[in-house]
Amino acid sequence: AATRAVIQILRLAILTRFLEKSDFGLVAIVVLVVGFAHILTDLGVSASLFSTQHVSQKVYSSLYWVSLLLSVGFYLVLLAVTPFVAGFYHLPELTQLIPVMAVELILGSMGRQFRVFREKALEFKALAIIDITSLLCSLIVAYVLAVRGAGIYSLIISALFTSLTAGIMLIITGYRKHPLVMYINLREGRSFYKIGFYQTGSQILDYIASQIDILLIGKLVSVSDLGVYNLVKQLVLKTALMINPVITGVAVPVLAKFQDDLKTLKEKYLQTHHAVSFVNFGVYGLLALVGPEILYFVYGPAYATSAGTLQLLCVWGAFTSIGSTVMTLVIIQGRTDLGLIKTTFRVLVNPIFVIVGASYGILGIVVSQAIFSI
Repeated sequence: AATRAVIQILRLAILTRFLEKSDFGLVAIVVLVVGFAHILTDLGVSASLFSTQHVSQKVYSSLYWVSLLLSVGFYLVLLAVTPFVAGFYHLPELTQLIPVMAVELILGSMGRQFRVFREKALEFKALAIIDITSLLCSLIVAYVLAVRGAGIYSLIISALFTSLTAGIMLIITGYRKHPLVMYINLREGRSFYKIGFYQTGSQILDYIASQIDILLIGKLVSVSDLGVYNLVKQLVLKTALMINPVITGVAVPVLAKFQDDLKTLKEKYLQTHHAVSFVNFGVYGLLALVGPEILYFVYGPAYATSAGTLQLLCVWGAFTSIGSTVMTLVIIQGRTDLGLIKTTFRVLVNPIFVIVGASYGILGIVVSQAIFSI
């Protein structure tokens, strides 16, 4: 996860030298729209495959082809709604960008199921190699296109290239163990769709909660301000990805062993929480302290003046990261109903913070997000 985060930041660091701030704002909206459709193309089937140890060839083949057909169908739906999205944001450029980026719906579905089979077999090293290889190839593509003046398309095409190369490698390496047959039977896969239906509902709510700021900022402020906000937010998020998986990746299986021993579970959980808090506050405090230098080095001199945005988002990142340990406890204890309440609260309340903050410009929105995270 840390390596992937570094490569992704490196790609953005290179492209900020060639693209305008507004380009990153446009891509933030495009990714928001396509990401939502991405959840619907899977219908939670990928997660439901973890619920059983053995799946017959006919059943997983049927699930695969239905998912692929859904991705094509939702691609066509996106083509139909794109003019309305462009009209909502008053950005006619989106009518050209969304159809191109939406191809990722189809590319992503190609290897998704083979990835799940790898994860079930605990073949994380092989998956890491695939992900890092595809990201490095994408990095090269992004640089070449940017140098040749492709502009915003260097961002979009390089993202598509990531999905394409990862999908091809997943199919090539996974097809031998899990060959597909041309077979579709919705009735046989009914149990998976039932599990996936609830998972999809949860994912949609989680996605809206995590992207509500981008959704509203794109409407309330300029696309250039959105571009700066999203770039800085990505830097903060990638920082968390370099830290938290190292701790929580070990903590989750350890805590799960004590789910029936409440006293020990409390003790171990608080130890994990303290570790995550100590590391996150330290790292984000340092990042806030050297904010101008970090932005100058990573994104270039044009972004050094956004140090205030970075410092406030570091507050948001720190409290969001330490709050994520609570969800670990929720999952272990099987209290996903509490997780749903938390997510619902974020969806309903955070827009109020964003709208009030927008009265004071982009900095007001950042302040509102910091306060909301606390």
